Amino acid sequence: MAKRLLTAGILTIFGLGLLFLRELWPPSFRILACLVMLMAVWEMESTFRADLTPALRALLMLTAAATLPVSFFLEGSGMILLFAVVLSSFLLMMVTTLFDRNVTLKGMGLYALMLFYPIVLISLFYDLSDQPDGLFLLVITIAGSCLSDTFAFFVGSALKGPKLCPEISPKKTISGALGGVLGGVTGVMASWLIFEGALGIPVSYEWYILLIAGLIGSVFTELGDLVESSLKRRAGVKDFGNLLPGHGGVMDRLDSIMFHGFFVYLFFVVIL
Repeated sequence: MAKRLLTAGILTIFGLGLLFLRELWPPSFRILACLVMLMAVWEMESTFRADLTPALRALLMLTAAATLPVSFFLEGSGMILLFAVVLSSFLLMMVTTLFDRNVTLKGMGLYALMLFYPIVLISLFYDLSDQPDGLFLLVITIAGSCLSDTFAFFVGSALKGPKLCPEISPKKTISGALGGVLGGVTGVMASWLIFEGALGIPVSYEWYILLIAGLIGSVFTELGDLVESSLKRRAGVKDFGNLLPGHGGVMDRLDSIMFHGFFVYLFFVVIL
């Protein structure tokens, strides 16, 4: 527990420092997002190494790296260029099967999975950061996800009760899931109060819009956690990595944030 809380504290300080640096030098966020993406891809490649040939693993890393230079042209072309990179990567993978007889259908499926999870999902943060309310959207994504996870853990540990999905994640309870919804809403609304009140930074969205976003976003957060738990159970591993003591690897920390980030992008950028 102590190790988990210490790591969470360090990550919080690091995240706040990154957001401050982003305001001083905007490209810093893109660079770090790409580095995180590379680490996430590496962890998944290591987990599924037996089913991915060296050529496929190298191509996935090159695809993740290519999202960084492409991201600097997003303002004029939206997400079209990024999806072009992903589609090109998929076609190259198909061409690779002509020359590498060791490529299996399972390996091709894993390759397609990793193009979207985590590469496309993390790529959304490039464009999210460039929005007029980019800083606020990044903050509510991270704060909503982290507080949802935190509330779910402590409420579930305190109240216990019926299990949520025992076949996927035996420790998760319905009470913890409800606590996660409360935490997600708290993270979004607290961010709004801090921006509007303490910092004096106007936010373009009404409080009820943010309340709805907090409620639905917390569901996406918990779905992200469950989806990754299911993937790890199928892969026969506890964590995707061990870089973050008490939390596992980068992918183990990003699972809920990626799903929440997808919802925030869909809700605030695409719909609103």
